[in-house]
Amino acid sequence: MRIGLGKRVYFAVTLSLAVIAVLLAVLAVVQSEQIKETLNKLDESEESGLISTNTSETLSSTICTLKNINRALWLASLCVGATASVSGGTTLFLHMAERRAKSIKKRSITSIYSYESLKMGPPKMNN
Repeated sequence: MRIGLGKRVYFAVTLSLAVIAVLLAVLAVVQSEQIKETLNKLDESEESGLISTNTSETLSSTICTLKNINRALWLASLCVGATASVSGGTTLFLHMAERRAKSIKKRSITSIYSYESLKMGPPKMNN
């Protein structure tokens, strides 16, 4: 059985969005580790009484990057969900259409046989 073009496109889009979502999640974990390190440096700087503007700017930049990654991650997961639901709906309608076509085909074959039997008339006895 061949897979239709529509199913292949949905699969490719869903798979690529899932890969993007995983990559963004990994990037978010890395960024959160950077935030932890920066916060530790900030704590050390506060304890020593010397807070560098570089540490503050790094923390601000990292938080901004993490927010952008978080937004992109939500968007990617939303797209994956929407694509999966559309693909699922299309698959459901395709399945229903196939069942309907099989039912119509069976009825048409049955009606052809019944038409042929009517055309030939009742069975004749050989006497």
